[in-house]
Amino acid sequence: MQVYNPKISIIVPTRNSAHTLGACLKLIQEQTYKNIETIVVDNQSTDDTVSIAKKYTDKVYTNGPERSAQRNFGASVSCGEYLCFIDSDMEIGSVCIEEFVESLKKFEQKEKVVGIITEESFGVGFLAKVKKMERSFYIGNDEIEAPRIYSAHIFRQVGGYDEGLTGGEDWDLYDRVKGLGVRVYRTKDRILHNEGELDIDTIIRKRFLYGKAFRKYVQKKSNRSNMKGRGIIQRMNIFLCHWRDGLKDPLVYLGVFFAKVIEFWAAFLGMMVGYIRK
Repeated sequence: MQVYNPKISIIVPTRNSAHTLGACLKLIQEQTYKNIETIVVDNQSTDDTVSIAKKYTDKVYTNGPERSAQRNFGASVSCGEYLCFIDSDMEIGSVCIEEFVESLKKFEQKEKVVGIITEESFGVGFLAKVKKMERSFYIGNDEIEAPRIYSAHIFRQVGGYDEGLTGGEDWDLYDRVKGLGVRVYRTKDRILHNEGELDIDTIIRKRFLYGKAFRKYVQKKSNRSNMKGRGIIQRMNIFLCHWRDGLKDPLVYLGVFFAKVIEFWAAFLGMMVGYIRK
């Protein structure tokens, strides 16, 4: 019996990622499934990102200007049958890829299977605990947890990531492949997302910039369907529905509420600036 052993291309976009990249690439290297190529696409880093990347793979490239373009370039130079997109501040569980490949044996149209890898946050300080709890509320919600693994055929068929989007690009890609009748497999093993040492200034700045970029996604999305679980009101509803989980640590649960309020106003201001300057 022939063993199904497709090559998986793991694509990691980077920019000044030296503080997290080593752990990211080490865990890719330690995957239990071995038919993997690792591709790092750097965007003009000024730290040790590139030298760290070269310790783990000889497939290190320079491309930009944004994450979507980096991912698309990585896909263009890959030779895998499946593409897995991992951020440089993520640590992928050791059996994630093996688990996904094993799942493919159950499907007749293997190229139409996409893989969601659930994320768990970790970091330093109270706000990292807040982010960890918030992210736990989204587990199992396919409208928020977009796939990270696509067949190269499907990815290229829909044109890859929309390089005009710098916010919501993961959801946009997933929305486009849904129309092709894809099947979703969710791995049991997970990705750990290193939030670092979060502070309010960082959260506000990131959400403001995200709001500016997200305007384009909202405009594109509104032509086809509603935002489902992705808007701030829907996120708050998810928060309220998990009140029993929140009671396990009420202080952190309150922190999630106030963080979402702050993020909402920062993103709203960013969107308004985006509309004014469009």
